[in-house]
Amino acid sequence: MLLRPVMKTRLLKTTVLNLTLTLTLGSLSLSLLTNCSPAEFRFYSEEKQAANGAQGTPVVCDPFDSSNIVPAKSGLRGSIHYLTASQPHYQSSTDIIKFGTKVNAELYMNQVHVPEREFDAGFVSDGGGITDDSGRLLTEWFALNLESKLKLAPGETPGDYQIALLSDDGSSLYFADPSKRDDVFINHEGDHSTTLGCASQVITMTEKSVIPFNLRYYQGPRNRIALSILWRKIPAGGSLREVECGRGGNDYFYNHGTATTAATPRAPFNGLLARGWKPLSNSNFELQSGSNLCAK
Repeated sequence: MLLRPVMKTRLLKTTVLNLTLTLTLGSLSLSLLTNCSPAEFRFYSEEKQAANGAQGTPVVCDPFDSSNIVPAKSGLRGSIHYLTASQPHYQSSTDIIKFGTKVNAELYMNQVHVPEREFDAGFVSDGGGITDDSGRLLTEWFALNLESKLKLAPGETPGDYQIALLSDDGSSLYFADPSKRDDVFINHEGDHSTTLGCASQVITMTEKSVIPFNLRYYQGPRNRIALSILWRKIPAGGSLREVECGRGGNDYFYNHGTATTAATPRAPFNGLLARGWKPLSNSNFELQSGSNLCAK
């Protein structure tokens, strides 16, 4: 992974809130999880920062997918928020985003499909990482606030779709449709292991549908983490009943990933796939504005 230099090579140390980086311009690799794809911080020229609205803000590239080979307008953009040691342990992503401390960095993700895995290493790098106010790496009590637009991927057909969130811990999905602006589409909040939360209504997609949405997620007590958006097409007159909605637990949908092994699906997750569910791919996401600074 390469850091795009903005000036001649030299040693640079910068501190933004509690985000501290010490690096030599030229290369920097940041791993979110052991045995997971690396994330990275990239700094751009003033011209490119201005063009993309970054204004020198550090950029965190997808911690779960190091390829970043996506169109410049694809993906999700978001922010990271955390609770200090003196704050209550809110069991809501909205509350952590509202009352927590916002890390001064822009997060870009290619897609949202993070199978259950351990998260005891935090957002770490060779020279430091994202820490809370006490200097500890963020491994718990943080939230992600992500925005994008939803669309059909190539090969998907217009119709009604049911959406579900598979997460550990809480998550919520909001659509910026005028008729749903103040309503949560899926409320899957609270401290819980990897559990499936399903929408009780469908969303109608056409070939031209590009629907803005907001996905909120929080990691409560360590050390497992999971977050995926899935959907399935519902035929006319079809039922929204899904036997796995509301079910879950540690190692229920996956054999969780560790420091040396990747997560592997178990029978309940394979059953979802057999019944037409599938994780959304990066082709389903389009940024609401600007460009994906991590796209290659």
